[in-house]
Amino acid sequence: MTIIKPPKLKKNDTIAIVPLASPVFRPSALLEGKKTLESMGFNVRIAETGCRRYLAGTDNERADAFHRLIRDPSVNAIMSARGGYGSGRLLPLFDYTLIKRHPKIIIGSSDITSVLTAVTKVTGLVTFYGPMLGSDFLHNASHYTCDDFKQVLSEKTVPHHITRCPGSAGPLVICSGSAEGTLFGGCLTLLNYSLGTPFEIDTRDKLLFIEDVGEAPYRIDGMLTHLLNAGKLQECAGILVGEMVDCDPPKFSTEYPTGSFHWEEVLYDRLAGLGIPVMANLCFGHGRHKATLPLGVKARMDTEVLTLSLIEPAVS
Repeated sequence: MTIIKPPKLKKNDTIAIVPLASPVFRPSALLEGKKTLESMGFNVRIAETGCRRYLAGTDNERADAFHRLIRDPSVNAIMSARGGYGSGRLLPLFDYTLIKRHPKIIIGSSDITSVLTAVTKVTGLVTFYGPMLGSDFLHNASHYTCDDFKQVLSEKTVPHHITRCPGSAGPLVICSGSAEGTLFGGCLTLLNYSLGTPFEIDTRDKLLFIEDVGEAPYRIDGMLTHLLNAGKLQECAGILVGEMVDCDPPKFSTEYPTGSFHWEEVLYDRLAGLGIPVMANLCFGHGRHKATLPLGVKARMDTEVLTLSLIEPAVS
């Protein structure tokens, strides 16, 4: 499939915000995020879709709002307001021919994994796993997040290196080595949801990136085991694990009174024997600091220098 790169973001371009999953519960968060993006030189338009319990409107309302923004020539990028739940319900409703005909930046993370992986797989359009308005561009937005967002979406300089988060100890090497491949991935839970569907993830020769939030180590074990049983992890060129936020085991659990593995131990147990390079604790995921990762572009990982590097521009 031919890879399609969306046009880069320029000063005064318009970023449209649409809730593709759950609604933003604090209205002022949208205003804070809008102000932050405007201070970075962009125009911001917020689409309305309503609210339906844990969904930001009906499936048709959310899909229609997305399609309107795809058609709108004044919109240069589409960002989800937040994650939560519900974007997977939209996949059968999307007009993928329309999306391919009007390529533009589509960015989100967490539950929006479903949208990004499906769009990139079906259309070849590069999509972006990165920050969202209602959670990452608030008044105290991370400089790391904002800078990487602008560099990946507005510049074409390569290589672009993604290293450790500010203040962190840096990446953890699970299995040493280096590898090149097409970058692909997202939230571990949502990648598992794709299996057995028309939008099942293709991991062959990919640099697969994964992360998650609020999952117990046994749940991470189960999801990695499911991907192993499906033959998905064995096909990868390499695996990159982001921040696993709030995934540490409790000090004591009545469910597992004899104790739990730590999620890092789970990574060693499930991934170290694959014979491919694996690194963890990279700066993407549900933490405060986020790199913007493009799905569908060539990248390189190297455990010796502890970096993930984009080796081709993600935008045209």
